[in-house]
Amino acid sequence: MLKKLAFAWSVWKFYRAARKEGLDPEAAKARAIDEALDQQLATDGFAGDEAAERKRFTKELLSASNTRDDPEAAMQAVFQQELDKRFPSQGDGPDPADISDEVAELLTDVEWDDRELPTPVNAQDLALIRLFKFDWDTAEVGAPMVSSETPLGERDLLAQLRAHYGTEDDVELVKRYIGLMRGLNALMAYGTLATGRYARPVTGIEADTLQDISGKALDDDVEVTDAHIKALRTVSFEWTGDAEDRLDIGEWPAPTMDAKRPYGDMTFYQIDLAKAVGRLPERQEDFDDALASEMTELHHHLASVIPVFVANAEIATTSDPT
Repeated sequence: MLKKLAFAWSVWKFYRAARKEGLDPEAAKARAIDEALDQQLATDGFAGDEAAERKRFTKELLSASNTRDDPEAAMQAVFQQELDKRFPSQGDGPDPADISDEVAELLTDVEWDDRELPTPVNAQDLALIRLFKFDWDTAEVGAPMVSSETPLGERDLLAQLRAHYGTEDDVELVKRYIGLMRGLNALMAYGTLATGRYARPVTGIEADTLQDISGKALDDDVEVTDAHIKALRTVSFEWTGDAEDRLDIGEWPAPTMDAKRPYGDMTFYQIDLAKAVGRLPERQEDFDDALASEMTELHHHLASVIPVFVANAEIATTSDPT
């Protein structure tokens, strides 16, 4: 089930990225399908003659996209038929699409909370924040995000919340879940962690994704430096902007960094990072390619550092609600 959802969702992510680059809808659809298939074929492949199967499936998707009445529904139907055939259900828990309307409304109507970040952080909340499973948002420049498939490491999010907080009130549980974002941001702002090398946590971004991001082989552990800690102080998670789409494809809305401006106000995020770590030149013309490359590498390395920090950083806790 997770592979089905991930594959279907990847097409829509690639399509949005292509449209943001200025491609017309038809060209964007064609490229999105092609890139999604490239991604899937890297691990699974089509049965039989891959080239022929790929050509057939692409033709079916493009044909569905040109349906006059409801092209999105037609494409979803083609996705479902193909993916049901390729990836039979693995019985991995309740579908988020089956939740109550009240819970769905809570998950899709989260406004930015400008209250002061909680410190200390509620101890029960922090225990769950430690479980956040991280992924990589491929939009724009890319940025870490909490996995929308398994935010706390398991498919059945509500079951985890019920067991942890000891209540069956799903509305209250989802409010607590949404509130974890404030605790996560408090950890980014106030958490402390000694520099050094740390084991990669199981909650980290998958190794193959990290290697795709950096283009480098991974070490067994992660080095955390002063520069990383300074950069983390600029990190802020927000609620995903496509919450309704997430629920529609059976995923859980979750916190994410801004993949366009991950460290402040600049789309050229290297400037924000250089400022955060004390490397911003006084004159703009002195911000050279070498410094930009160094900040890009720092951005990529933070994809490994953020899960380490969340799993290990210390912060004051309380039993009171925050």
